[in-house]
Amino acid sequence: MPEQQHGQADLRREHTVIPDLTFPLNIFHIQESDPEMFCIPPHWHEHLEWIVVYKGSFTMQVGSTFRQLDAGDCMFVNRAQLHSAFPLETGSELYALVFGETLLRNHGLDHTEIRYIQPILEGRLSLPSFYEHGQNHIFYNKLLEIVEEYRRQKIGYELLIKAG
Repeated sequence: MPEQQHGQADLRREHTVIPDLTFPLNIFHIQESDPEMFCIPPHWHEHLEWIVVYKGSFTMQVGSTFRQLDAGDCMFVNRAQLHSAFPLETGSELYALVFGETLLRNHGLDHTEIRYIQPILEGRLSLPSFYEHGQNHIFYNKLLEIVEEYRRQKIGYELLIKAG
């Protein structure tokens, strides 16, 4: 959002809490029944984010595009993209996996850095924002595995998440 970082756009900037900057990941559990964390209001931040609809359905936004996502669907948000999520039914839940680019990067310049990471971060390559359950069953399950490893935080969980 470089060109819009003045005025109203600054009001929507979120400074996401990342508890350990050496492992830049935080996972938020959004539940329709939780008065403190029932939705994701429109905002943007400098982190990347995966959102996984776990139960129910949500109206999801990335940029100016809105779509209904149901349990089993995912959404990718690149850094500095406006996004939001609002529950559409009782019992809806999602997980928001917010992470810094350093979680993906290696110390050396390798194939994945050149072919994917740099182009995504520089805006030369974009991933689709919305992934429906029929197209991403394995992907959805991997994201939920990451959520579970993060919640348990047993010895070596960081390695399992990076390998996921």
